[in-house]
Amino acid sequence: MEPLGELNSQLKTIYADAVLFWSVIGNTYLWFLAALLPIHDRRVWPRRSALDDTRTSYLQAAVGIGIGLGSVAGGYLSRGKSKWD
Repeated sequence: MEPLGELNSQLKTIYADAVLFWSVIGNTYLWFLAALLPIHDRRVWPRRSALDDTRTSYLQAAVGIGIGLGSVAGGYLSRGKSKWD
């Protein structure tokens, strides 16, 4: 059993389809930003502004809602170009 065999076949599938490739790149980038944002919000914002923990949490909630709405908008704007069979 090759541990990377399934990964290799999935990567070949992703590289073969340009729309799927850019969808994966965009999704990875958004998850990367979403992972970094809480660290930044909890350490930097309270020091540079007068935001307490409650208001910092509002910022995080707004970003989460924005990511969700952006994902839904991206689905509608793709107009069926990306199919997940």
